Amino acid sequence: MCKGIFQKMIDLDPNSNCVFTAIGVLKTEDEVKQFYKEYIEALKIKNDTNLSAKELAAKNVGYICSYFSDEAMRLWYETLNIEHPIFGKTYPTPEEAFKKGQEMGEQLKKTNKKKGN
Repeated sequence: MCKGIFQKMIDLDPNSNCVFTAIGVLKTEDEVKQFYKEYIEALKIKNDTNLSAKELAAKNVGYICSYFSDEAMRLWYETLNIEHPIFGKTYPTPEEAFKKGQEMGEQLKKTNKKKGN
């Protein structure tokens, strides 16, 4: 039986998240599309969130892309028409990302305080 590209990414580095591996390894639109299709199918089986498999895949891939080069981010964002769940299709500087994280942390504190947590 022929292994799909999703399983090949798992096998390539079993100790890493397969999305990290895929973003670092896959270089063509066809490879990216095939991986994403198979990743969504895998999430349909194992998904303990309230998001659909497609929504979860978009958020996961969109977020993880931010750890890679602008070139890799563009390939995945444009090929799959996805974006970072916080920054959209922008490429923030480390300072901008840090500031946004601080803002989100403050907002979360306020929300939790209102809930009594």
